[in-house]
Amino acid sequence: MSGGVVALPGWWLRLRLRGLAAVQLSDVVRAPECLAPLRTAPVGNISDAATGSLRLVGAGKSKVRLFLKRGEAWTYLTAGPRVTAAGLRAGLRLGLDGRDVVRDGWDGRIIIERWDVAGDGQ
Repeated sequence: MSGGVVALPGWWLRLRLRGLAAVQLSDVVRAPECLAPLRTAPVGNISDAATGSLRLVGAGKSKVRLFLKRGEAWTYLTAGPRVTAAGLRAGLRLGLDGRDVVRDGWDGRIIIERWDVAGDGQ
């Protein structure tokens, strides 16, 4: 099993949530153009049975929503959905959406961990 933070250079993503008027409570992307875009690097030479998962870590995990773009649709990522080997090979297109503004107790940072599991469970 290997793990890593999913982000562009600089392992912390600083959210700048300006002008956010309402807390997002649903699991539907209403304005995809407002998502903070993230991409993962493609993972080479992996088994067809390999899978991956993503999770939010830290104080801000309840303050954001993480989405995965599959085709033209955005899928809300919870703890359950797995990413296929094909998705890992291609690199993932993700979108991060704020549920709240930066305030006391949260500085706007979030960690996104990606875990990949080989098809043989390693």
